[in-house]
Amino acid sequence: TSTGKLVVLNKVHYNPEEYSIFLYDEGLTNEIEFKPTDIANGIDSKWGYGTSENSGGFEVFGEYILVSAKEADYNGITNCGAVYRYNDSGVLQDIFYGTVADQKIGTNISVGTVTTTTTLPSFIAPPTSGGGANAKWVVVGAYGDDDNGNDSGSVYVYDANDLSATPTKLTAFDGASGGRFGSSVAATDDKLVIGAHYD
Repeated sequence: TSTGKLVVLNKVHYNPEEYSIFLYDEGLTNEIEFKPTDIANGIDSKWGYGTSENSGGFEVFGEYILVSAKEADYNGITNCGAVYRYNDSGVLQDIFYGTVADQKIGTNISVGTVTTTTTLPSFIAPPTSGGGANAKWVVVGAYGDDDNGNDSGSVYVYDANDLSATPTKLTAFDGASGGRFGSSVAATDDKLVIGAHYD
């Protein structure tokens, strides 16, 4: 993190699959473990899981830690998915849930850094707050979105300085049912790479 802490994801149980995040100060001292309090009930059993390759389940930007829970349920919406935001002491700051059943938002997470010299693609709005050097954007896959057919998938791009703002939503130009666009994502300072593993 920007405060020099090491963040480690670890599978701690297999049935159901449960993951913990461990935080260490510089020098690998003062271990802190955290996870959702409701994970033991299987509510967010894919918290921190990411993809089948176990990547993208969490991402660090600045002093914050984003953790995915792609099969989270919320307000009776099954598998809408969620992204949890923690500070670097493991304290939950907020949760961003999907809005549609089986949306699975948070399938994967990546963070890109925007600098004052970055030329962003036309479909990405520059950060609306905290602009200038090292502003960041957060890319979240939701392969269960159904804009172009069942499980066609989409990707949401958030301004990391204002995660409550409406994100930019991207879908595949050739989107089709079952493509699972957003099953994996990667971000750099001015580019996105998005996987659609059933296309």
